[in-house]
Amino acid sequence: MNKDTAKKISIGVTRVVAFAIVFLLILELFSVKVFSGQTSSEVSKKMADAYAFTEDEPNTTDIVCLGSSDMYSGFVPITLWDEFGYTSVVSCFSHQSIDDALTLLKQIQKTQDVKLVLLEVDTMYDGKTVDEKNGKPASSWSTFFDAVNPQFFESAVERTFPTFIFHNTWKMRNAKSKRHKYSHGYLYNNKIVKNEVTDYMAYTDEVDMPVTPNVISLKNFAKYCKNEGIPLVFVEMPSSYSWNYARYNAIQQIADEVGVEYLDLNLMYDEIGISMEDCYRDKGSHLNYAAASKSTVFLGNYIKEKYPFMIDHRSNPDYANRWNEDSVNFKKINKIK
Repeated sequence: MNKDTAKKISIGVTRVVAFAIVFLLILELFSVKVFSGQTSSEVSKKMADAYAFTEDEPNTTDIVCLGSSDMYSGFVPITLWDEFGYTSVVSCFSHQSIDDALTLLKQIQKTQDVKLVLLEVDTMYDGKTVDEKNGKPASSWSTFFDAVNPQFFESAVERTFPTFIFHNTWKMRNAKSKRHKYSHGYLYNNKIVKNEVTDYMAYTDEVDMPVTPNVISLKNFAKYCKNEGIPLVFVEMPSSYSWNYARYNAIQQIADEVGVEYLDLNLMYDEIGISMEDCYRDKGSHLNYAAASKSTVFLGNYIKEKYPFMIDHRSNPDYANRWNEDSVNFKKINKIK
């Protein structure tokens, strides 16, 4: 290869690299400034309430709840405040993945000193019913092939550059979606749908392990929280539609492996004080407000016992002025007596 040819190749490579760098910088700028999750949440009904934390004053939210619709239907931050004085936010949306949850947690940490994370684990099964086939326990080979799977790679790119996730929400720009006021991410619904009482949590030795990429993501999430010094609790809200003991066994196995507390409310109807017959707003998938409030109180007592460092802020005007006002307005808007 002569000097002229080498020079031409060198110039060509330099131009390609320069173009790639500029392209990535522009992509990152659009992801942060234009197509960010916060911006898109203003026009996306699905994303709106997940970004309720952007309305909170810096370093005033202690507990972060992440996961899919089971959590935003089952955990009521206002109830937690009224009963325990703990501040919290539900940062969830339908079919939220574990990687989505981690992305949101990192965004929340930019403005909040997070003291505790409650991660709803039904999202590990991506909305599948208990009758649908799931994956097998992770092995070294399955882990490798899942990691190079195009969909797995695509998800990683989307999390790095939110432009790819949120660009379609701009099609909804004329249907701007406002967050539910004063709810801190909770989706209020007081509807009662009668359900048959079944033994869906009957004991079994079977293990219904989530697909390998989800297992990897959950372990990574737990590792991140541990490195950040944030206590983490895996939580499964009541859901006769999508849960059973085989799934409980799987999550318990993972929780034991990564050293995380796991609280499955499907085993605790009596302790919570709810009935399978009237605790749902649909066919056994999402709790109604009355049941969600009782579940929140149950979780509040659990937090008070297990994490005594949590602070009751009700006597602190820096917190109480805003949260008491939100409590009054939340109940007024939703006509709660």
